Amino acid sequence: MHGFKSADEYYEHAASGRYLGAIQIPTLLVNAQNDPFLAPTCYPREVAARSKFVFLETPQAGGHVGFAEGTPDGEYYSERRAVEFLTAEVPG
Repeated sequence: MHGFKSADEYYEHAASGRYLGAIQIPTLLVNAQNDPFLAPTCYPREVAARSKFVFLETPQAGGHVGFAEGTPDGEYYSERRAVEFLTAEVPG
């Protein structure tokens, strides 16, 4: 589909994992541990541990592209967390 010979070829070209180690701007990655589409090996824990720019947060729950909290304003945890990250003072 879409010109790729296989799922492996698609992921080789489309996945961002190979670029994470080169990030030089503070970057927040938020992905729930209960995401039904991702295996535990998908989370770039080693890259985040080695990088001073990649911040990985893996809350227990949130599903796949979820984090809906049922608040009256429809706010999502991931949206609120992104704003907190972007407005926080950077140490140093």
